[in-house]
Amino acid sequence: MFKKKEIEKEAEPKAKPAAAAAVIEAMPDPLLVLNLDGEILSVNSAHLKLFGHKSPDEITGKSFEGMRNAFINPEEDIPKMLELFGEVIEKGFTERPIELNLQRPDGSKQFTVSASGSIIRDVDGKPMNVVAVLRDITELKRAEEERVAALKRAADVMESMADSVWVIDLEGRIAELNEATASLVGFTKDELIGNTFSLFATGEEVEKAFKGMEIVVKEGILRDYPINITTKDKRTIPVLFNGSLIRDEKGEPKYIIGAARDITELKRAE
Repeated sequence: MFKKKEIEKEAEPKAKPAAAAAVIEAMPDPLLVLNLDGEILSVNSAHLKLFGHKSPDEITGKSFEGMRNAFINPEEDIPKMLELFGEVIEKGFTERPIELNLQRPDGSKQFTVSASGSIIRDVDGKPMNVVAVLRDITELKRAEEERVAALKRAADVMESMADSVWVIDLEGRIAELNEATASLVGFTKDELIGNTFSLFATGEEVEKAFKGMEIVVKEGILRDYPINITTKDKRTIPVLFNGSLIRDEKGEPKYIIGAARDITELKRAE
């Protein structure tokens, strides 16, 4: 019994590194294990796949400087990686990830990663190794760039329209508007953004505006909805409001985009 316990105690230190290696290998994100001098000891399969390596031997033993051809902007990003490594040594972890633009050594594929790290300690609590995690965020970055580009195109279209166009959230707060809207109501964009209908509608018209919003949320669209708006100098302008629903990536209602056409002359003609 005594011998069995001794054997178990001897086996325990060996089992821990093996278990840690298995966990690292199973991680879906690319991982590197480095010694305290910044040399790569091991990488997982996800790392090999991302960088196109056939064997860990192609990368183990190298430092960040030795992987220079993996950095698209080595002069900028290697110091950032060294700073992250130093932060892990000092604090035990990274407070926030850094963004790096990397590539396969042969330049056949480029990608953006979010890099973070943490310390591995020995049984006595002393720093032993550093684990760096490289999360591929290429598709997220591309989607964000496309979203920003789409918003800019939408903003350009809004500004080019003669009608008053605005984007409002589901609580009636103005999120965006074009210059035609500001000119129509006599307020500046800064005065309008973040405010609700109550800034340019009064009494029953405020209630009517929110009822129109309810219709958009329920039916997805609103056509030629008559409402009177009040300008900064207290003039009343009749408009026809057309709106449609904007949903988020989960399909949930997010905003309403609408256009208001001044029908003052039409009313006079009647």
